[in-house]
Amino acid sequence: MDSDDKEFVSEIKAGVSYQILRDEKGGISQVLIPVNEELQAQIYKDNDGKYNFQLSSISYQTHRRVLSMPITVSPSQDIQDATGSAALAHGFYLAMKSEVPESEFKKLKKGDRLAMEYTQKTRLGRTFG
Repeated sequence: MDSDDKEFVSEIKAGVSYQILRDEKGGISQVLIPVNEELQAQIYKDNDGKYNFQLSSISYQTHRRVLSMPITVSPSQDIQDATGSAALAHGFYLAMKSEVPESEFKKLKKGDRLAMEYTQKTRLGRTFG
């Protein structure tokens, strides 16, 4: 492994989810380990049965979405309930905190309408990044 590869691999976080592809006998044919949002470590078995290592781009889809709904509990809770994403709810909170005075943000109440546009990455049908 060259020094650049070693540097990238050192960025792998403990506990990160990875994927294992097994052959028909249950042996490991490929392992994909995310390094960051754009790059993954790929360990794969070649035709000679030897394992090889390479860094490759992570394949994902980007979706532009619009969310519009009345506030029923709180903006953050309603966003999380509607999308299943605590990260999106927290991102909304941080964006509002930096753009809207706190006194105005606190005026939001049940029944007020919330609308936002956001971009979401998905990989293999699951939220990614």
